[in-house]
Amino acid sequence: MIQKITLEEYEQKVNNKEAFVIDYYTDWCVACQEMMPLIEDIASTATVPFYKVNIDEAPDMKDKARIKAIPMMMMYKDGRMREFVFGKVEKEKIQAKLNRISK
Repeated sequence: MIQKITLEEYEQKVNNKEAFVIDYYTDWCVACQEMMPLIEDIASTATVPFYKVNIDEAPDMKDKARIKAIPMMMMYKDGRMREFVFGKVEKEKIQAKLNRISK
């Protein structure tokens, strides 16, 4: 299961230059709900931690990440966002981008 992350935890991970992934979503977004099983599958074998943020429940995180569209997955490494995908995408596209931040 993918854990939720707070703004404080996010800032700590960025400051520590950790590699991690955040899935930004809402409960009412159909595409978000359709992507969740795929994201959970990828996260179960990933070498970097995955987190999720419901932007309706955490507007501070939405603003910090400048989220304009959902679903949005952002991949962080070395203190900044390095890769992202939004909308409904294939597993291979997510995995390719994830591989770039896992090195």
